[in-house]
Amino acid sequence: MKQIIENKNLTMVYQPLVSLETGEIIGYEALCRGPKESRFASPAILFPLAEENGVLYSLEKACRELAIKNAWDFAGKGKLFLNINPQVINDPQFTAGMTKELLKETGFAPQNVVFEITERTSIKDFVSFKNILYHYRKQGYSVAIDDAGAGYSSLQAIAELRPDFIKIDTSLIRDIDRDPVKEALLETFVLFSQKINAKIIAEGIERAEELKKLQELGVDLGQGFFLARPAYPLPPVSPEANKILSAKQSAREITNNLGMIAEITYPALLIHPETTVGEVYSAFEENPNWEGLPVGRDAVPGGLIMRDKLFHHLATQHGFALYHNRPIKILMDSEPLIVNQSVSIEKVAQLAMGRNTQRLYDCVIVVDNGKIIGTVCVRNLLDFINNKQIDLARNANPLTGLPGNIKIQDQLTSLIYHHKPFSVIYLDLDNFKAYNDKYGFERGDQAILFTSKILTQSVALCSLQRPFIGHIGGDDFIIIIDQPECADRLCQEVIRLFDEKISSLYEEEDRNAGGVLAKSRTGRKEFFPFMSISIAVVDNIPGHFQNHLQIGEIAAELKRYAKSQPGSLYVKNQRQR
Repeated sequence: MKQIIENKNLTMVYQPLVSLETGEIIGYEALCRGPKESRFASPAILFPLAEENGVLYSLEKACRELAIKNAWDFAGKGKLFLNINPQVINDPQFTAGMTKELLKETGFAPQNVVFEITERTSIKDFVSFKNILYHYRKQGYSVAIDDAGAGYSSLQAIAELRPDFIKIDTSLIRDIDRDPVKEALLETFVLFSQKINAKIIAEGIERAEELKKLQELGVDLGQGFFLARPAYPLPPVSPEANKILSAKQSAREITNNLGMIAEITYPALLIHPETTVGEVYSAFEENPNWEGLPVGRDAVPGGLIMRDKLFHHLATQHGFALYHNRPIKILMDSEPLIVNQSVSIEKVAQLAMGRNTQRLYDCVIVVDNGKIIGTVCVRNLLDFINNKQIDLARNANPLTGLPGNIKIQDQLTSLIYHHKPFSVIYLDLDNFKAYNDKYGFERGDQAILFTSKILTQSVALCSLQRPFIGHIGGDDFIIIIDQPECADRLCQEVIRLFDEKISSLYEEEDRNAGGVLAKSRTGRKEFFPFMSISIAVVDNIPGHFQNHLQIGEIAAELKRYAKSQPGSLYVKNQRQR
């Protein structure tokens, strides 16, 4: 064992942690393995044996050094999760200073490092352990609690340590789509994490159905073999998982990007828990539009009192006399729905509508880093979603359901106004008229729908964060992305998928011929090859364009050139390069 540590005969692999909302990899967990093809290869044997031989600290130190050094290629791009045994972090030899020096060498900041508290052994002294973690947190490190839901000790650790991340044990995730009890337990964890401003990580996702159920329940992050196996170099998310993660999210953002809850949050008066019921009653009487008031101290909410529930208590026999001079904390709901301001409006609506009947229409409290910024009443939340969906439907293309020209112009105008870097990708089908003439309008509509699905799939496969797909009209489409560096890959993916599948739209005779006979614009019969796709890409440097019309002029020029060339291809504006 000592020889393994001294010679650093260890292998480091990394497993991604993936946002179940965006499909983005937010970080990697470093996992240490012993010498390959030896009995020490498994960490389940390696670490207990090191503990038996009194070299656990030395092993963890060697693993930590290797984990940080090998992670240099994603420094600054995500979080590095380092497994720390509670005994080791308590060890006098363990110093954040040593870790900090290693981080400097690779370009990592402490803010991008998460100490993942493993529970191979239980934490014996929570007070001293909490003090040690507080010391590291002050330097910027985050904390994750592993194996939550596996036993009493992990639940005690959550209560005592208030972690930034809560990793739900594999035993609770396995077959969650088939087990309503597990589903109910996880729902409780999700709501609890919202209250303490922590993120839930589901471990051990191994099936597509589990992933879909976790998305449905509002779990923040996921990890498991279905998403990606531990590997080095850093593994990407598997194509199978990417389709589930990104397709649903992309379609939602493309057609129904409702924004963040902060956009519809109104400031609210925070009531101190010791405020009398009579004073709160008077406040509601003087402000008839107030539906509910948050209760808490020092800008940190801990409860909620709703107008209708307060008035119901006071309307009972002797109610007013009984409660008038009592503190409001005795009547408040001590477990209200509290969400961070960056949570999507859609997700908040799901959480609000998932509450029990008694709380269904209670206000939602919105916080920023645990401090209150206001509340959202459910009526306003539902009205906003309804109006937004009506607006989107009114301005969507009736065939594809994608945003039409008004929304496209709004999107471009917003990006230009906010001086954001972005790429605008115009797409146009070649030989579509010949196909439409040969097979008729209904089959032509199918070709348009086919193209819209290709674009959605391509965006999903590229794991783009905030894509916008629009339908200009006819066989013209547009994609707007705020990650210009991804434009080339996206265009290549569109062309690959389109060319791979387009022949399926043709009858067998025309497939064998490689195209159709149809009348040209001059009225003569001509042979037209399979449809292809011409793409014009306009990259924006902030401040270069003043309006969307200028972008359209450059795109039209590029598209003319692209359509003059045979087959599918994309061209980019070079004048800014």
